[in-house]
Amino acid sequence: MGSDEKNIFASAIIPARNAERWIAEAVDSVLAQDRDDIEVIVVDDGSTDGTADILAGYGPPVRVISQTNQGVSAARNRALLEAGGQWAAFLDADDRWLPGHISAIAKAARRQPEAGLVYTDAVVIDGNGDRVKNKPSPGPGENPFFTILLANRITTSAAAVRRAVLEKVGVFVEGLKSGASCEDWDLWLRVALESPVVHVPRVTVEYRRQEDSAVQSTGMSIRDDNLYVLSRAEKLSPIPAPLLKKARGNCYLESAVRLLTAAQTSAARVELFRALRHRPFLPSAWALLPVTLAGPRFAERALKWKRQREEGR
Repeated sequence: MGSDEKNIFASAIIPARNAERWIAEAVDSVLAQDRDDIEVIVVDDGSTDGTADILAGYGPPVRVISQTNQGVSAARNRALLEAGGQWAAFLDADDRWLPGHISAIAKAARRQPEAGLVYTDAVVIDGNGDRVKNKPSPGPGENPFFTILLANRITTSAAAVRRAVLEKVGVFVEGLKSGASCEDWDLWLRVALESPVVHVPRVTVEYRRQEDSAVQSTGMSIRDDNLYVLSRAEKLSPIPAPLLKKARGNCYLESAVRLLTAAQTSAARVELFRALRHRPFLPSAWALLPVTLAGPRFAERALKWKRQREEGR
């Protein structure tokens, strides 16, 4: 990773691809933090829109690195090679930090000097930047590795990892089919085995929810990637069999939800039955089964109704 710059507390790591609509908001939210010990590293991952032109308007402390399209985790890893901060604080190009985000991370790090991962809570915003709902993350519990194993509910843009810990556990695994969410989960698990994990129960991030089309047809690939991460986790540390069954059931459930979002009801039903084989009493799986039996049109209407309720319409 980059040379050790003791005066830099945090390196803001921002991967960007075709992010012209939101990249300025993301960068500006970092520059608006109430600290001057933050560097900003944006990796333009092969954008073909106006992202590069917008980034060209910034000077120091914003550093822009361009590369051919290699995926979001490869972009983050490229930024980490250049990072000089004590902490790597992640921010997706369509999300925003609220004022005081890095100060909240720093305060938690002072309280727990051995912490390797600190994360806060987020709120969901839509494409226009309007708030939709809260997106709280659970606390790490007595065994953070087991807590994170059951579900990756840490919002990446709300997470920061101590650079010294990254040098021990490694960076993001690359090349998974479904995108970055599984790759993030894999990293959090490795960090949780190495050092304490701290949750700050404060909303300091706005997480932008993409349209449903952004997650369509990813159910199977995210299922495969999640199961791959679980297989890697098994090699890292012994996992009780009941806990592993729960985690596998959750993988199939997530796959089913994504398939249902894409109105692929038959495929979603298969994934729900697989989830129930691992977790026979999983209430959410049983609740979703009738939706898959009603057909794609009913599923679309049900999901639209759920979205409207979340948005208060």
